[in-house]
Amino acid sequence: MKTSKPRVLIVGGRDSGVDWPGREDFELFLVQEHAHVSPRQAEIASVVEVGDLSFVDSYLPVLKKLHHDLRFAGVVSFFEKGLLPAAEIGELLDIPHNSRFSVETTRCKTDLRELLIGTSHEVPFALVRNDEAVRTFFRTHGCCIVKPVDGSGSVEIHKVESERFSLPTLNREFLAEKFLEGAEYSVETFTHDRRHRLLGVTKKYTTGASNFVETGHDFPADLPAEVQERIRDAVVWLLDRIGHVWGPCHTEVKVAEDGVHFIETQTRFGGDQIWEMVWRTTGVHLAAATVCALARRPYLPSPVEFSAMAVRFPQLPAGTDAVRLRDTLERQAFAIRAELKEVNFGTPFLSSSRRHGYVMFGCRSDDRAEFRAAIERDFLLNCKE
Repeated sequence: MKTSKPRVLIVGGRDSGVDWPGREDFELFLVQEHAHVSPRQAEIASVVEVGDLSFVDSYLPVLKKLHHDLRFAGVVSFFEKGLLPAAEIGELLDIPHNSRFSVETTRCKTDLRELLIGTSHEVPFALVRNDEAVRTFFRTHGCCIVKPVDGSGSVEIHKVESERFSLPTLNREFLAEKFLEGAEYSVETFTHDRRHRLLGVTKKYTTGASNFVETGHDFPADLPAEVQERIRDAVVWLLDRIGHVWGPCHTEVKVAEDGVHFIETQTRFGGDQIWEMVWRTTGVHLAAATVCALARRPYLPSPVEFSAMAVRFPQLPAGTDAVRLRDTLERQAFAIRAELKEVNFGTPFLSSSRRHGYVMFGCRSDDRAEFRAAIERDFLLNCKE
């Protein structure tokens, strides 16, 4: 007797959310905004086109009818804008999903800070609307970060290091929080029905103050086992506290002598091709593993391709020959591919969307020292040509 394939609902996102090995064993239904339906998505998934993902009520009747006729095994999103709609849909259809509480708590930075009050991970914070409020916070807590309550992508992040600071006009409520010392990492995890698994820790490189836009990632980070264990224990504690149930989380931390401090966490996989580095070094494709978990099907990891990977975001002057540079970068030792965004050349890194492209690298041997050295030596040299 022929068994029907499990049906899983995915809300928003890029091709990576539906295009993965083993997808043919499922019927994928993608809720996607008209303007963002790609040819690949239309080929792979049954697409429910909507005007705006945020307005769940406008397309919920369609999903209710589909669920009545076909029965969805669960719903998930790997896309910032789709996280809350996926939680709402899951509640309304009564199918496995990540709760509205876990999504709202992690999307709203104030809610996350409030959740940590009274724990060893508490960080001083305050809501601010003007320079004087920021100045008052600084006088009490010293160096601080001022950022949007619900922002992402390193947008509008400012470091305040003295009372004589200069910030753009705060035209809405911002979060001021004590600046956290220590080395910065992101932590990539996968959760199957509340059981959390550490897949690896990513070393971060940023522009530094004031915007802290990320300029590179190494996965996995070269860390002593004791430090990695401390990070894992802290992040598992946090995922339990927010009630995360299904799929990836991307948690940014700083590690200092006094412990592991949380910058933020998101109930999705990491951007900047971090998800791809996780996949190609561990064999775990986070979207595929999540769909399998929701459908109660075993997940078979892909073959591991690399022992370590890295991505770098070059800062390029206007007038750079993009075609020539791409060819040069892709011939560099360990390079896999280069994707350049010529329209941004010559502009500062004010946010992640304003960067000039990226270069991805992969190491197939265990000689990570040579891999790291080659990237730093050749990458900067080639970008100056």
